[in-house]
Amino acid sequence: MYCTNMCYEAAKRIRQNAKYADLKSRQAYLRQSERLLEILFDQYGPQQYLSAAWLEDRQFDFNLSQGIMTIEGNRANIVGKYAYVIFTNQTVRIWKI
Repeated sequence: MYCTNMCYEAAKRIRQNAKYADLKSRQAYLRQSERLLEILFDQYGPQQYLSAAWLEDRQFDFNLSQGIMTIEGNRANIVGKYAYVIFTNQTVRIWKI
């Protein structure tokens, strides 16, 4: 099927708008998750082991990660400027990176 330049450009704009909307919503979700980690870090600092329940109550997604790094021998998930580890006893430790 042949598509004119006008048809092609319209289809391209639709695809780009959908892609941008998806990217924007993911970035907003990452910012919200980063903000939750920031609140806990500012309140308790890096040395505290905190209950994961606080984050769970606020629908924090523990599968969310922009990357992984090793901190003090632990595999930490990176979200924005913070990294976190959730331990088997349902405690969380947060670092600012």
